[in-house]
Amino acid sequence: MGRSSFEQPAQMPLKPYHLAFSLLLLNPVASLVSAGNYVGGTLTAFERGEFSLPFMLAFLGMFAAAALALVALHRWGHALPLGRTAWASLFIVATGGAALAAGTLCVNVPVLLGASAVLSAIGTAALLYCWLAICSAFSFKSSLLWIAASLCLASIMSLAVLTTSNAHVMMATTALSPCVAAAVLLASRSAWRSSAHGETDAPREKQGTAWGAFFSGTWPVFVGALLCLFLLGLMWTEPQRALEFAHSASITQGTFIGFIVATAAIAAIAALYPSEKRLRTACFSFAPIIITLPLAACILTVDPSGIIGYLLGGLTGIACSFFASLSLSIILESEASWHVPLPTTCGCCGIAASLALASGVVVNQTIEPSQTMSVTLALFVAYLVALATRAVRSNARASEARQVDGPVDIRQEECERIVRANGLSPREAEVLTLLARGRSSTYIAQELYVSPETVKVHIKHIYEKTNVHSRQELLDLFERPL
Repeated sequence: MGRSSFEQPAQMPLKPYHLAFSLLLLNPVASLVSAGNYVGGTLTAFERGEFSLPFMLAFLGMFAAAALALVALHRWGHALPLGRTAWASLFIVATGGAALAAGTLCVNVPVLLGASAVLSAIGTAALLYCWLAICSAFSFKSSLLWIAASLCLASIMSLAVLTTSNAHVMMATTALSPCVAAAVLLASRSAWRSSAHGETDAPREKQGTAWGAFFSGTWPVFVGALLCLFLLGLMWTEPQRALEFAHSASITQGTFIGFIVATAAIAAIAALYPSEKRLRTACFSFAPIIITLPLAACILTVDPSGIIGYLLGGLTGIACSFFASLSLSIILESEASWHVPLPTTCGCCGIAASLALASGVVVNQTIEPSQTMSVTLALFVAYLVALATRAVRSNARASEARQVDGPVDIRQEECERIVRANGLSPREAEVLTLLARGRSSTYIAQELYVSPETVKVHIKHIYEKTNVHSRQELLDLFERPL
């Protein structure tokens, strides 16, 4: 699903069905990501705890396979129709939920739970894709706001269900939330049909370059998210007793609390921050700090119970929710700002996320507990070194750009005058300001976190609106009244 232009997506109001759909969809996702023991606790409550690990690995494996199929279908020129995909997701997740319920109550447990894992993964992947395709018209600021709000509410719901100690409520929430989400999606189909756009007009031969630019500009967030998922998998343990799990696993509950606190803060910041560009820059700048929080859960040799468990779980939840909110927001703007088709972005991110979480679970089962600290430290140190290297290279390029381009001292008031007189969009105004300072197209792309091709399109539109044909003619506009 794409858009027919490269313009920055217009601001869209947050509609109730978006929030309701996101809340119900993200509830099981938040449960699985922020605390895998939620699913394990449900199975243990019905004396099916030995199947919790195979269930999780089967779910993640099929989710990755579904994401791979999405990429392959788009690569071969087959688009998924939203209406049919939404109906299919409703049927699949409903069947998967029924298989989960039957598997916890019936005799033929392995077959039923295996079918539930497979069907639930495929249905959730399809539902997630529909959600992203419909809401991809949101700007970064808007998407970050409602994604964080939805994750916050979903985590509150999951924590409330977890603390009830009622096995049937836990199972019903896990099985029925995606079904209700699909039903909400289908009930609001008249509102989102206008959000479906034609295939993006980005040239096929440039999509490889666009994908490279997209990864180059956003990898700190996505790699940070993968590290958090790997760490969550590394911390996964099979619960012993359902009632004990619901009340005493403070680190699990602390993870949910961390999700709630961090996502509420992100939503508030996104709502109050005046500049979208500065909001994006600030979020990216905090990545090195936030990524260090989960390290405490691995390097502190303390008993993870009581208030200590809540604290350690909270730090992990803060980091996971931060990177989850940013990652989903960036995926939504992949087409508008980077020319990368949404099916490709969604599919590749789904594959990577599944593999990261599954790898953590597998490593947890194959190494000694004393070795987890060394593995975690090595990965996080490598990530921080990569971030530092990126910062040094970025500063070097910026310095070189200033020397080559010869910065021009232009007053901000003059830029605003040209913007008002020629009706430039907010994004075009940002590009104009950087052009007036002598920045190159490459520098502007890095500064605004967009692809160089997008910058060229904006420059073309600026030329057309101001009736100039070169950068020098554009600079001349600052020297004469309009």
